[in-house]
Amino acid sequence: QQVTLLFRRALGRTPTETELLELTRFLKTQQQMLVREQRSTEQLLLPLSETPVKEIAAGAALTDLCLAILNTSEFLYVD
Repeated sequence: QQVTLLFRRALGRTPTETELLELTRFLKTQQQMLVREQRSTEQLLLPLSETPVKEIAAGAALTDLCLAILNTSEFLYVD
């Protein structure tokens, strides 16, 4: 699954069941919100790809999920 692969690549571990549920819920909710808002592609962050993104809202939601994961406390450096 895309969410598990993303999580593994970013954090180097498999998400817990709770994390996977939350991430999947976020992705679905984010995609629904983006569809509802009907923003133009210029207003959305989309994944870089050699082929065009077919599902614009899904691609933008996945990008938002990537950003959310990169902003977790596991990336926080405390000196």
